[in-house]
Amino acid sequence: MHEQWPINGYFNPTTMEGLHKVIASRTSCRRFQNTPFADEWNDLEQAAQSLVLPGTRLVLGTCGNDLFRPFGGLLIKFENARHYAAVIVANDSPRSLIHSGVCGEMLMLYAVQCGIGGCWVAGTYKRGQVGLALDKGEGIAALIALGVPQSPIKPLLVRKRKPIERIVSANFTAAPPVFQTIALAVQAAPSAMNLQPWRLAFEPDHTMTLTINGPRYRLDLGIALCHAMLAIGGAPARYELSADALSVRIIL
Repeated sequence: MHEQWPINGYFNPTTMEGLHKVIASRTSCRRFQNTPFADEWNDLEQAAQSLVLPGTRLVLGTCGNDLFRPFGGLLIKFENARHYAAVIVANDSPRSLIHSGVCGEMLMLYAVQCGIGGCWVAGTYKRGQVGLALDKGEGIAALIALGVPQSPIKPLLVRKRKPIERIVSANFTAAPPVFQTIALAVQAAPSAMNLQPWRLAFEPDHTMTLTINGPRYRLDLGIALCHAMLAIGGAPARYELSADALSVRIIL
């Protein structure tokens, strides 16, 4: 059973169409220049206030590079990681966790649009060093490390992703072009440990369903949904969240 969802019509179509173009250049960046970017930071501050959904908020902050080295730097190595966005979510709300994935990825793509690179960091950071004041009932879903990339941002020719046939439950080439565009945008979405825990199903009645197989992937579901929404852009669409918050139905 699905219910109506306030995500419908929430984001500006022009903004979404612009961010969709950025997906081609979006990659996880962990090596940054030791360069200030005051103008871009101010733009990100404004975006962080506007690209939010109920139950979420985005807060920018500065840090030492060791924030992202909880295990001696052996798992994920960062260089000159001095800035971050905290993706904050209301606790005990599965919907808000999905919202946080949507909003955080919107901000990440906006950062790329401004020439800023970044990387989602969900668990491998020193939580005690974040130093943000949280409201009662809030928690940090993830951080996004931000900075000027050491290498220029440019469209990727190859991504380390599952073949599209492993993400789509039906014959991909037989799907309508709009569904193919959505599926490719979802395929490009980042996920924890690059697991890509989503599956897409197309229906003959101009609907598709984006599904995960467990609650621990709700943040990833939000990130993938963000990419799907951007691929749809300003076209008429309705989004419905399942009662268990494990699938999203998209009606075109």
